[in-house]
Formats: sequence, structure tokens, C-alpha cells
Amino acid sequence: TDFSSWFTADNLVAGDYSGGGSTLTVSVAPTTATVAPEGKQQLTATASDNTATITYASNNAKVTVSDTGLVTVAADATGTATITVTATKGGSTATATSVITVGD
Repeated sequence: TDFSSWFTADNLVAGDYSGGGSTLTVSVAPTTATVAPEGKQQLTATASDNTATITYASNNAKVTVSDTGLVTVAADATGTATITVTATKGGSTATATSVITVGD
């Protein structure tokens, strides 16, 4: 069977058919910050795919982070908090961290 007539410019679709696709990455800025008690710090996350879903999580109950990346330090907070930023798209996940030190 001759399939050459199937492969015309009208039948081709541009795209990446390599099977690997691109790797999802995420970065966050700043990666470290010192924030006074009762202070705030805005984090900015950037994913390699701008349609990826970005979430934020803190490992310190006294240092919270909103779904838009705004870190809020409680009046009685001490120590540090690691904010984990996660980007997800389809079955891919990427993470980055920012360390917040409570101080003056």
C-alpha cells in the first residue's frame, strides 16, 4: 500500500511527538528572607509552564502562606519556616523552597 498521499502539508500537525515532552520546573523568589514578627513577605513563583497550578505550604504553623504566596509571620513566631512551592501540570510535579527566618 502506498501511503505517500497521506503525508501532505495539509495532513501534518505540528507538535512534539518525541514522547518525552518538556520537564516542568518551578522557581521562587526570594529563596531566603528575614521577616519580623507580625510582618509579611510576598513570594513570587514562576513555573516553566504558565498553565501549571502553583500551591504554597509552610512547615511552621506560626508562619503561614496564602494561595497567592503572601507569607505572614505571627507575633509569637520564632525560628524558621520552609515554604514549599509546588507546581503541577498533568502528571508532572516540580518543587522549590524559600526559607523564612523570623527576626528583626
